[in-house]
Amino acid sequence: MGISEILKTMKKQFRRTRLFLLSGFLAMLCGAMAGWPQSPALQGDEFANPGQKMLEEAIAALGGNAYLSVRDITINGRGYQLFRESTSGAAVFVDYIKYPDQERLEIGKKKEIILVYNGDRGWEIDYRAVRAMTAKEMEGYHSTQKYSIDRILRFDLKAKKYRAYYEGTEYAQATKYDVITLEDSNREKMSLLLDASTHLPVALRYRLVDPKTKGVDKMEVWYGNFRSLQGIQTPFHRERIRNGERISETFVNDVQYNSGLQDSLFTAREGKSK
Repeated sequence: MGISEILKTMKKQFRRTRLFLLSGFLAMLCGAMAGWPQSPALQGDEFANPGQKMLEEAIAALGGNAYLSVRDITINGRGYQLFRESTSGAAVFVDYIKYPDQERLEIGKKKEIILVYNGDRGWEIDYRAVRAMTAKEMEGYHSTQKYSIDRILRFDLKAKKYRAYYEGTEYAQATKYDVITLEDSNREKMSLLLDASTHLPVALRYRLVDPKTKGVDKMEVWYGNFRSLQGIQTPFHRERIRNGERISETFVNDVQYNSGLQDSLFTAREGKSK
């Protein structure tokens, strides 16, 4: 497969779920899907449920204040697209993230494709031109932001976008996990798995509904090989699973936090690329 076909495949996958290689910062282990949890009714005694306390323990395990104080992130790595457990595409990438709403993803050794997001605007840059993203493309990008564990823990919980419910424990590959269901005001749910020993968040489960066919995909994002960088526990291996089948894998080479990324990195002019 040539580089153009690889990049085209990766770009399409990125637009569908944004979690393409990392998401934000990304993820993902093969295995059967556990049954989708059913959360209790929204009313009730929140203090009788330890879910919120467990999320606070997860943030502490990730680095506490150091984790919450991240302003920008630079990630270098290599991403693989998988089809029936075989590699169907691969490329190196650099992902620049500046909170709250800026991102620049450079794909390929020579930056063959660059995707830029800044608030409600976005651009796709290649060797031929700079193209402004459509409203539909931006809507797809923003709709998938909710499935980033980092955004959930750094921002959404503080903004009280979710209520947390402890669902009990489960085992996978001899590891015990605590399962937390997060439910928003629309009663949409996702499940966060915490390693029962380290309290680190290692997986996120959620559903994606195709707006045209109304078909539902069960998604899993798994995080592994955590290393401490600048006082922050950082996953260097990530996998994504759709309906029980691995569809992408990411290996991170290096991560830098709070390097002072400039706003000029997250803009582009439409027209011919330089």
